[in-house]
Amino acid sequence: MKKSVFIAPYQGILESGQKVIEDLGLTNKFECFLGDLTRGIAIARKVEREGADVIITRGGTAELITKAEIEVPVVEIPITFQDLAEALLAAKATTKKENPKIAIMAFQNMIRSIEVFAKVMDVRLKLYLLESEEEIFSTMQSVLDDHPDILIGGIHTTEIAAKQGIKTILLTSGEESLRNAFLQAERVSFARQLEKERMRKFRVMIDYSVQGIFSIDRNKRIEFMNVAAEKFVGFPLSQVKGKSLATIYPEIPLTACLQEGKVYRGEFVQLQGRKFMANIIPIDIDGSIIGAMITLEDVGEIVEMEATIRKKNLFKGLAGTISFR
Repeated sequence: MKKSVFIAPYQGILESGQKVIEDLGLTNKFECFLGDLTRGIAIARKVEREGADVIITRGGTAELITKAEIEVPVVEIPITFQDLAEALLAAKATTKKENPKIAIMAFQNMIRSIEVFAKVMDVRLKLYLLESEEEIFSTMQSVLDDHPDILIGGIHTTEIAAKQGIKTILLTSGEESLRNAFLQAERVSFARQLEKERMRKFRVMIDYSVQGIFSIDRNKRIEFMNVAAEKFVGFPLSQVKGKSLATIYPEIPLTACLQEGKVYRGEFVQLQGRKFMANIIPIDIDGSIIGAMITLEDVGEIVEMEATIRKKNLFKGLAGTISFR
């Protein structure tokens, strides 16, 4: 699949987005989907599994995808002051009132600073903030109880309000907002590709190390293992990722490392009947320990390697004393 994914909450913005993508000459780099809110999250999870580098979307769909802990970066199509101004002017024109009573029901990321902007536009405005898709129907009842002249919101909220007999204005994003978001997404995708290349090189280097290398999070859960570590544990990373390393190897002193930042170098540990030399290093980000790196080296293999080297050196020494006359 293509590495940049545009998830459009409704048909109109899908068509506008496709046109902007074509104008920018990025058609071969963007995959476009139609999906709002929960459907958008499902699409995001799917493209994450398929290796997407970046997701572009807007409104409640962008906020819900971010909250869903999807690891693909989300570039949000902004709703600008111009977009808000056009929606408020449209509300005045639709109601034919100079100072209409306007309800705005949307997610927080759609209406930042809207109250200040509304004062400048001289409109009566009440905000109804949403945290999840499930809140839409209960919040809509609050809107109905307040009897606004018109409601401004996203595609889902305006459709529901229209069915209740409320006049509505869809809060849209203009072409410039789309253009800026797609160009930003292109930069994010490029940076992600560079990072993946660096990680591949790093992974090759790590996998050819004779040391077993583990990365764990602050809760001792395994995040990464190299090939040597998989051999020590006896399972591939796919089967133990997310499991506690302390459960597999309780002898490794992880607690002091993660809680106090203690560093262990050349620590000898007995694991499942084998002796290892361990290095345990905390990962500190801005004074906060977020995990640790552990390397294990089989002492038996070190001894064997040392004996092999001694034999080779001894042979060279003996060979140097032999001469023929």
